[in-house]
Amino acid sequence: MKRILITLLCITFGLLQLHAQSHRVVSNTDNQITFTVSTGTLSTEVITVEEGQFTRLLMDGCVSGVKNVGEPELPMITKSIEIPICGDVHVTATAGRVRTLSAEEAGIRYTIWPTQIQYDKSYTGDRVFQKNEAVYATNADYKLPLAIIAKAGIARDVNMATVTLYPVQVNPVTNTVTIY
Repeated sequence: MKRILITLLCITFGLLQLHAQSHRVVSNTDNQITFTVSTGTLSTEVITVEEGQFTRLLMDGCVSGVKNVGEPELPMITKSIEIPICGDVHVTATAGRVRTLSAEEAGIRYTIWPTQIQYDKSYTGDRVFQKNEAVYATNADYKLPLAIIAKAGIARDVNMATVTLYPVQVNPVTNTVTIY
């Protein structure tokens, strides 16, 4: 019985890890790495605060972006990758299949949740709600770069970089969503 349980646990964890791998390295040479990223399913949750009700965008395999306080919170993917030893790095993102969804198709019922200040768990002071009204009044896609790369340093003789991807853009007036 123990052996069957351990085998089932190993298979389950293996499947979870397989699902968690949203990227695949296509090629890796001395001066270039090419990889593909698959985005997950978009979902929403309603957040109710004193200032009203908001819709938070969620995506499988992504975390909530914390880039610009007061601006729409967008899902992001962060990956650590090995890079060649070099002086400079840059990233080029090429969108594959692009989908644009209306607010209704995306399940958005309220204004998109704005990114809030990240407080320590032990913080006991007032938590001030932040919303950039100028951004939320702009009838255009609020977009961050599709990809950003930053050198992370050397770990165990391996040169590392962090790639951050923003696969979702949103128009804060119409609540239309574009998924890359």
